[in-house]
Amino acid sequence: MDIERFIQFTAAYGNDINRWPEAVRTDARHLLGSSMQAIQSAKVEQDLDDVLSTLIDISPSATLRERVLAIPSVCNMSFVWIFRPFRPVMTIAACAVFGLLVGLSDLSSITSSDNIAQELFGPDEPEELNI
Repeated sequence: MDIERFIQFTAAYGNDINRWPEAVRTDARHLLGSSMQAIQSAKVEQDLDDVLSTLIDISPSATLRERVLAIPSVCNMSFVWIFRPFRPVMTIAACAVFGLLVGLSDLSSITSSDNIAQELFGPDEPEELNI
C-alpha cells in the first residue's frame, strides 16, 4: 500500500483501521508504523472523527414531519391523473398528427442545398458572417 492509497482510505473510512476492508488492514498497519505522512493523515482523520462524534443527532420535529407529509394533499394535481390511462394513445396521436403535417407540407420546392439557401437568403448569395 502506498501513501496516496492510505490517504484515500483514511478519507473514506476514517482513522479506525478496523472499519477498513479486511484485505488492506495489514498493509495499512505496516504503513502506519513506518510512514510519518501516514501518521499525520491518521491524526487529521482522528481529529475529524472526534469532532463528528461530538455532534448531536437532530431528528425532525413532529410538526415538520406532518408538514412534509401534508404536501401531496396541498398540491392537488388530480386533473393530471385523468389523462394517465390515455398517455400511450395521446403519444401515438401526436406522432400521427406530426406525420400528417410533414406529409401534407410542400417540400417539393426545396430540392437541393442551393434551393435552401435561396429560400432562406433570397436569390443573392449570403454574405459571410464575421463572428
